[in-house]
Amino acid sequence: MTLTQVRHDTGTFAGRLGSACEKTDLGPAELARILPASDRTVRRWLDGQSLPRQRDRERALEVVVVLEELARVFKPEGAANWLFAPNQAFDFAKPADLLAVGEYREVIGAIEAIGEGVFV
Repeated sequence: MTLTQVRHDTGTFAGRLGSACEKTDLGPAELARILPASDRTVRRWLDGQSLPRQRDRERALEVVVVLEELARVFKPEGAANWLFAPNQAFDFAKPADLLAVGEYREVIGAIEAIGEGVFV
């Protein structure tokens, strides 16, 4: 399977992660900032060269769900900007920083509010 096939096969971990990154304009370095992994490790996951340990996979899939929700509400560049900008709804914390400590439900709640037309 080629890298292009891996990234577009959303039935695989690498495919789903890659698809979510593409839809939100995030690269491996930005993703590594959110996940408990180095840039190099995230690249290996995206390329389908390795899989994360179970705990890291669960965290990565939580982030994937957030990115999928972001892609539903924002255009790619807007999604990345929203994720890394201080946000009043989180007492000016960055959504990416909340994700880095596992607070994905709070971030999803804010994304859903925006999607429903509530300004956050």
